[in-house]
Amino acid sequence: PAVKLEVGKIYEGTVKTIKDFGAFVEVAPGRDGLLHISELADEKVRRVSDIVQVGEVVPVKLLEIDDRDRLRLSRRAALAELGDSSDKFDDDDDDDDEFYDDDY
Repeated sequence: PAVKLEVGKIYEGTVKTIKDFGAFVEVAPGRDGLLHISELADEKVRRVSDIVQVGEVVPVKLLEIDDRDRLRLSRRAALAELGDSSDKFDDDDDDDDEFYDDDY
């Protein structure tokens, strides 16, 4: 039986192929979705391979299943929801914005 995929859920997917415009990620046996380059990260991504590699397991959120049964995925949304950002190492104290509040 095919796995029932739910829009809005986060899946652990395996990167299958990388294209200029994004990566195809398998979220269930035989079910690949497009992780568009704009959905890889919050910052501008120059090359898909800067962020993900073939065979890598990445968290992706299922944004949409279109009328042709294609899956639209987002790593950016998954990371935001999981609270894991790439700058997690400098985030130990949240006083970055206080710098601007005081004397200006």
